[in-house]
Amino acid sequence: AIARALAIEPEVLLLDEPFSNLDVLIKERLIEEIKNWRDEIGFTALHVTHDLNEAVMLADKVCLIVNGEVIAIGNGFEITKNYKSLHIASF
Repeated sequence: AIARALAIEPEVLLLDEPFSNLDVLIKERLIEEIKNWRDEIGFTALHVTHDLNEAVMLADKVCLIVNGEVIAIGNGFEITKNYKSLHIASF
């Protein structure tokens, strides 16, 4: 499905938990591929995930949303180092 979406060279690609049912090795490999494709094609990806490590590996910027409310925005380091919420700390 990702290959079909990339075939038209989109400006924006929405990925809704694309790696949720994959084993760790395939997931890590696909994360690297997505980063390479993003650089080659030049698209913006909106990647929805419940996996903070996945978000940090892929994202230039992470937005943490809890119950529909944005509670933190920043790069992975900023999100994890400067947390001011129990939700962020537990995540």
